[in-house]
Amino acid sequence: MKIYAQIETKLGFDNIDDILNTEGVDGIFIGPNDLAADLNCIGDKNIILSYLEKAGTAAKKAGKPWGIITTDKEFTEHSKKYGLGMISYGNEINMLKNESERIKEMLQW
Repeated sequence: MKIYAQIETKLGFDNIDDILNTEGVDGIFIGPNDLAADLNCIGDKNIILSYLEKAGTAAKKAGKPWGIITTDKEFTEHSKKYGLGMISYGNEINMLKNESERIKEMLQW
């Protein structure tokens, strides 16, 4: 079993090295949308891009993989430059929205 810590807050990033070096943690996933909300910078991609660099640098230093939860191609492409190894395309809100639309279409509402 692999355990990946999900980091989505400034506090998480303030402790990223400790999180990555915690026994049993195999890597990290970054949630840029929740991070942007926590940082109060929704819509300002430059701030998030700098945090993604920090994640990649910290993961490389710890010798552990990291991933991102996003549908944003700019976040993904930027993160690849810093060793991104995993992508979770979308999130629970996307899944609920897409499935609700599919059901609505199926029922012809």
